[in-house]
Amino acid sequence: GKQGTLIFGSLIFLFVTTFGFLEAQGFIVNQFSQFNAFADYLTIILCIALIAALQWLMIDQLNKNTNRANQELQVRKQVEQQLREAETQYRNLVERIPAVIYIAEPGKNGQWQYVSPQITQLTGFTPEEWLKDPHLWYDLIHPDDRSKSMMLESQALNAGGMPHLEYRLRTREGKYIWVYD
Repeated sequence: GKQGTLIFGSLIFLFVTTFGFLEAQGFIVNQFSQFNAFADYLTIILCIALIAALQWLMIDQLNKNTNRANQELQVRKQVEQQLREAETQYRNLVERIPAVIYIAEPGKNGQWQYVSPQITQLTGFTPEEWLKDPHLWYDLIHPDDRSKSMMLESQALNAGGMPHLEYRLRTREGKYIWVYD
């Protein structure tokens, strides 16, 4: 961190300065050069200071990025919690309405994404059965009502509207009920 950069940089600066002073006073001898050039030590000190400054800036930027990421994570967690609460409220509302609510693709092969639990009371088939078998709806429509229902659905969708259908639907017990869809 920043404190380590300051301590480590200061220690290196102190060592280089100390060795430069000791060599200039003749207490130690440089084995690699017979000259004691202060410029060499100054260059090393400047390089160390530059590296320490760059390290300081990198650590500062990393800390800022980490703080920003933590803030974004907290916001995302709050949004996810709000979405879960909204979905729970929506499901509670939909599942208490005395009508069948569903989301499905149009047509006899349309995939079903959601069916409210009221479908079981109406038809005897569970929501899981409706979601598992995309042909169930079409197969349960009275044979005399199928082509008319498909035609009206197609016409309404082509016109950009919602289909309004009335047809007979077979229940699990085999009796037919009238459905306004």
